[in-house]
Amino acid sequence: MKRYIRLGVDIGGTFTDLFAYNESTGEIIVSKVPSTPPDFVDGVIDVIKDAKIDLKVVYEFIGHGSTIADNAIIERKIPRIALLTTEGFKDIIFLGRLHREKLYDLQWDKPSQFRPIVKRRDIIEIKERIGPNGEIITPLDKEQVREVANRIIPGYDAYAIFYINSYVNPIHEIETKKILEEVARNKGIETIYVSTSCEILRTIRELPRLSTTLINAILMPIIASYLTKLKYSLKNEGFDGDIILFQSNGGVMRSDLAAQRPVYVATSGPAAGVVASRHLAQLYSLDKILSFDMGGTTAKASTIINQEYLITTEFQFEWDLPIAVPMIEISEVGTGGGSIAWIDKGGMLRVGPMSAGSVPGPACYDRGGTEPTIVDANVILNRLNPKAILGRRIKINREKAVKAIKEKISDTLGLDLIEATMGILKIANTNMAEACRDVTLKKGYDSREFAMVAFGGAGPMHACDIARELGIEKIIIPWFPGVFSALGMCISDLMHDKVLSILKPLDEIDIAKLNTTITNMENEVKKDLIEEGVKKDNIKIIRYGRMRYIGEAIGKELTVQIPSGELTIEDLNHSRKRFEEMHNEMYGFMVPGEPVVLTDIIVRGIGLIEKIKFKKHPFTREIPTSAIIEKREVYFEEIGDFSPVKIYKRERLKPGNLIDGPAIIEEDTTTTVLKPEYHAYVDEYKNIIIKPGGEKP
Repeated sequence: MKRYIRLGVDIGGTFTDLFAYNESTGEIIVSKVPSTPPDFVDGVIDVIKDAKIDLKVVYEFIGHGSTIADNAIIERKIPRIALLTTEGFKDIIFLGRLHREKLYDLQWDKPSQFRPIVKRRDIIEIKERIGPNGEIITPLDKEQVREVANRIIPGYDAYAIFYINSYVNPIHEIETKKILEEVARNKGIETIYVSTSCEILRTIRELPRLSTTLINAILMPIIASYLTKLKYSLKNEGFDGDIILFQSNGGVMRSDLAAQRPVYVATSGPAAGVVASRHLAQLYSLDKILSFDMGGTTAKASTIINQEYLITTEFQFEWDLPIAVPMIEISEVGTGGGSIAWIDKGGMLRVGPMSAGSVPGPACYDRGGTEPTIVDANVILNRLNPKAILGRRIKINREKAVKAIKEKISDTLGLDLIEATMGILKIANTNMAEACRDVTLKKGYDSREFAMVAFGGAGPMHACDIARELGIEKIIIPWFPGVFSALGMCISDLMHDKVLSILKPLDEIDIAKLNTTITNMENEVKKDLIEEGVKKDNIKIIRYGRMRYIGEAIGKELTVQIPSGELTIEDLNHSRKRFEEMHNEMYGFMVPGEPVVLTDIIVRGIGLIEKIKFKKHPFTREIPTSAIIEKREVYFEEIGDFSPVKIYKRERLKPGNLIDGPAIIEEDTTTTVLKPEYHAYVDEYKNIIIKPGGEKP
């Protein structure tokens, strides 16, 4: 049977989204249903059935992203793991970075919710030692490893191996893993989950390497179990292909590799929206894009510069728990449509990070929720349909929203209902604007030079307010913004990264040795891609160098793309020049002549997948009468009162249609709020372009 539908499914904390593209007809199919914690597989099947997708005609793979990994760590619903580490290094994970989050606050202590991800009694010290140059100082005590293995197997769900200098010589970790697997086989155990730091992250900094290895070990049985159930459920629905999981680096990987390296799919959900935003940057030839994604639980911001997203290895999952694998640089804040408004001990109004989630949800959903949320605030102002949303699948009880905000906020603060409601939205918008500044102004970029791509279930409702605060004068609301991240999963390439610490000044690097090292790394990523079925002609290699000035603080590294082919001294000098330009952009200065250290090499292998080609549509200025579905009294602070505005059905708008604000544009997956003095224009791709002031799109 011919397969002609591409399918992406994204599980969020509140909703599960689907995007499907029919390559035979060009038809786009979308769906959005509530997520189904704790068994998220049910939500995947629900959204596929809701979209009426015949899985027999879906491509050989389904693009998939989820919050399974994130939730497991955050909620500490994790399996029991054993850690084998070098003798004398048992307490690295507990000591952390020994830094203070608030340097001059003498009362500051570790966050009360800080909980190590492995218990001290489950850490076993092994006699071995490799020196900083890779020399064996103390041979691995294989008999001790065998004795330990016989004692702890099968007492744990997963096993992590971390030896202090394995990043430069992995021989002892490799030998230890072989012994663990051999002992397991001798006990009749076919599968045992073992995570070694040398396979996950070969970098020098011990805490990020250790925590990344531990998180990978924790997630191995969780992701393997989830994928097994998901594949079984999909097979029962007629799908006999594979699942490709979205990674935090912007690529995808096949399910079998994801089960071995699940840390690469942790925190991956937000990255898919950035990839989709880059697609628009390429479509419109835009050099600076701010990707703004507001869902039901969080809001995320990222930048695309010169049509490329920024890569970082500095991500902190939570306080003192870093993940150091390459990932798209994203700023996230706990402000989503379901974020709860509350009053702190000092009598100050706060919004988030707690969320009503999908169960019970905002008060207006009438599913048992009683806490006031951002969704409730938008319902009270009539910006969100006061009767039903999500294709009329979720009924709205406006009275419940009024009751929640009145009793929990306005009565307590002595404000009228509208003042309290506007206070909630202003605080939420300020929080989200700050997340946008984290990836623009705080990185040395002028936010006024960016165009904003606003998406997610709630992003288009708040886009005008946030753009105004940032000075942004062009907003793009993509076609089907509520499932935009699921689109990103349909257009992403297969991707694998290898990271290796170098830690040498550029002037001292042995160029021949560096070329050999990079060639070996390239061969490794090519091997992974070929095993996933990618043809050699469809493999693209990109190299990055992480650099900082000598003596500069760890964590200040910048990621610079380095040339392909055999490197020369001139190439390194060019990379240094690019580093200094980026340093000047980021920090406002450069130091000519100061030695630059190459801390890490990142080799990225990309298995190119043919992209979806969106067609252009003919123009017409006349707005169809069927597109205006009603007039509604909506509150805008610029007007200071409720006033009648036109409500448009987005699916009925045509390319070339021009809409003056104030107005509301509704669609099944989200709502766009067009503020007064803003104008919206539907372009040839059916994306909505919004601009402020007298300038019309």
